[in-house]
Amino acid sequence: MEFLTVNEAAKILRISVSTLYRWSETGVVPSRKFGGHTLRFLDTDIEEFTRPKSASKGVTQ
Repeated sequence: MEFLTVNEAAKILRISVSTLYRWSETGVVPSRKFGGHTLRFLDTDIEEFTRPKSASKGVTQ
């Protein structure tokens, strides 16, 4: 488990830094603040966010 900077996380997610800040503020992506200003993201949270979401189990078409 490692903390990523805003730039590192945005690069992995292939989004802009401003989008990542917005997603963090609205709770789309979990983040942690250190010292009141420094924003960091757990690599495991970013990896989880990039995984494709599976369809609900037991649902048939």
